[in-house]
Formats: sequence, structure tokens, C-alpha cells
Amino acid sequence: MDRTHRTASGASTSEPGISISEAAPWRYQTLGGYWRVHMPNGRTAILRQTDIGPARWTGRMLDFTYTALQQLGYTEGSFPTDAVASAEYIGRTPNG
Repeated sequence: MDRTHRTASGASTSEPGISISEAAPWRYQTLGGYWRVHMPNGRTAILRQTDIGPARWTGRMLDFTYTALQQLGYTEGSFPTDAVASAEYIGRTPNG
């Protein structure tokens, strides 16, 4: 049985990545591009947009793969689900 899950970009869910809300009008143009993410704990990471989501009804604009949490200074158990992160699109390459 294949347990590999793929995102909208075709990336594995085990790769560090960010999902941009389906409510964001630019979500499809930035898929595969890179975002600079700032977390309330002061950590910043550059992550590739690998998926589209979360769903509008969640009220969230960003989601992260569990492997991206390490770059942001969190674990699955320590991630504050009510945290407000900010993200800025930097382009198709990680250097902008």
C-alpha cells in the first residue's frame, strides 16, 4: 500500500511546505513559489508553497506541513493553533 500523500503541486507531504488559503485570490499563481514566513515566536523561514488550503470555513489563511514546523521552531505537539503568522511572497526562487 502506497502511503505517500501528494499536494496540489505534486510534492510529498513529507517535504517542508506551506499551503495558502483557497480564499486568497493569488493562490494558483503562487503555487510552487516561495514565501517568507514570520511566526510569533520570532522565527522566520522560507517555504515553498506546495498546496492550496486550508478551507475557507477554518478561518485560517496558512497551513504548514509537519516538517516545516521544525524550521519554524515548533513540533506537531507544540504548535499554537491560534498563532497568527504572516507571510510574504518572494518569487519563483527562494532568493526572490
